[in-house]
Amino acid sequence: MIDGAFLSGPDEVASALDALDGGDAVSLPLLDDDVRRRLLAAAENAEYRPARSMVGRGDSMVRQDMEVCVDFADDSPFHGFARRFEALVRAAVDRLAHNPFPGPLCLDDLVLQRYEPGALGISAHRDSLRYINLAALFTLAGEARFALCQDRSGRASRDIDAAPGTVILLRAPGYRATDRRPFHLVSDIRSRRISFGLRQLSG
Repeated sequence: MIDGAFLSGPDEVASALDALDGGDAVSLPLLDDDVRRRLLAAAENAEYRPARSMVGRGDSMVRQDMEVCVDFADDSPFHGFARRFEALVRAAVDRLAHNPFPGPLCLDDLVLQRYEPGALGISAHRDSLRYINLAALFTLAGEARFALCQDRSGRASRDIDAAPGTVILLRAPGYRATDRRPFHLVSDIRSRRISFGLRQLSG
């Protein structure tokens, strides 16, 4: 388990959750350097496989150029980290006037993504309908562009801070009783980027 305090507490996370109403995604500092380095060490020892280069078809096609890890051993530090972060979000929800989630928050889908310098990244896309409530995307290392946009062409894009140590909170269906799934992309990979994602499966 990864110990150490988060850089943002329940009050800051509560403000970020409120900000999702108008912004779809919010970035805030979360990981101190010690915690980030320990997670990064675990991520660098993970076993990755190439992601499918194309997902979907026709106008819904998404292009991907990265590697992924979705298999985590029972003793992986990412499990304990996920539980600690989920507890932080629940404490933040207790500070809100209304719970934004329709049911219990359970961030049970874990994924590591690794991008090499110069890689395409991921073209503009929306997360799968399998996911609900919230996505949390942690940057463990690397410089790259993360942006929200209006459609698959990347129109009207808006950059979101994805510096190492940040977490990007992205709304998912169910949040505030809506079905919004914001388009987003990862591009301009300037140094090896490793990110860790937490999501909630609808089933």
